[in-house]
Formats: sequence, C-alpha cells, structure tokens
Amino acid sequence: MDENVLAGKKSSKKPEDVSCADGKSASSEEKAPSDGAHPKISRPLRCLDVFAGCGGLSLGLHQSGVADSAWAIEVFEPAANAYKLNNPNCEVFTDDCNELLKLAIDGEGHNSKRQRLPEKGEVELLCGGPPCQGFSGMNRFNYREYSSFKNSLIASYLSYADYYRPK
Repeated sequence: MDENVLAGKKSSKKPEDVSCADGKSASSEEKAPSDGAHPKISRPLRCLDVFAGCGGLSLGLHQSGVADSAWAIEVFEPAANAYKLNNPNCEVFTDDCNELLKLAIDGEGHNSKRQRLPEKGEVELLCGGPPCQGFSGMNRFNYREYSSFKNSLIASYLSYADYYRPK
C-alpha cells in the first residue's frame, strides 16, 4: 500500500496505477463498467436456495438471468410444494437443512427420500432467507428457546457457504 495513504495523506497515484493484492495492476479493462451497467454473464448460475419459502428470491434471480434454481431447501411442506410447482426442474428438499448439510459433508450422495444432493463444485450461487424473527424488535417472544433456534439458522446458512464455496 502507498505510504502516503498509510500516513493519512492523499495519494498521487491514479486509479490505473493501483496494484491489487496479488501484485497485478488493476487495469481499466478488469474493472466494472463505469456507466453503472453490470458485467454480462455467459449463462445463468446453478443456484442452491436455502430457506427457500415459495421461491420469491429465486424467481427474481431467474428473471434477471443471473440464476437457475437447481436445488432448494424448504422444511415447510406447503411452501416447498409451491416452490416445486413454480420450478419443476429444481430438486426441492423438505428435510432439515442441518441434516442435509451433514449428509453432504459425510459424502452421502442422497437423502432418505433418494433425492440427489448437490456435490462440491456444482453449486455456483447460494441464496436464501434465513429466519430472522428472533432479531425483530416487533417479536415479543424473541427471547424464547424457539427464537434462539431460529436465530441459529443464520450459522447454518453460513455453513452452507463454507462447505459449497459458490462462485
């Protein structure tokens, strides 16, 4: 890093001259377009939706062309059924997300219903809406055991990211 920046002084270097952490320079071709447009993707990413609900987040990602839902996890059966109706090519799991992750980590290829689990390297995008009721100030029961369990599901979501390491 530039010594002037460390000393709190403005750097005389132009953005084109800045080096990246890997030692390469950041050229203008490698940067995002300056007109605010997002870089184009060559194809939709294979997505795993955890805490999928009926699929609103996945629908938005699909409509934007960013993702195709390949797998979804939703323990509430009516929501999982709605997700499946809206995403017929998606493998929808209704198992506990922690149990599915344990199976994947243990190298199991399928759950008890013979549904194929995604393997490392297959999941290119992870999305989801971990329950957050326990963090809400409007929830007068947020200090009870059930809310504590719901709050712990954020760690489960992060464990999925740690295991699958999506792009």
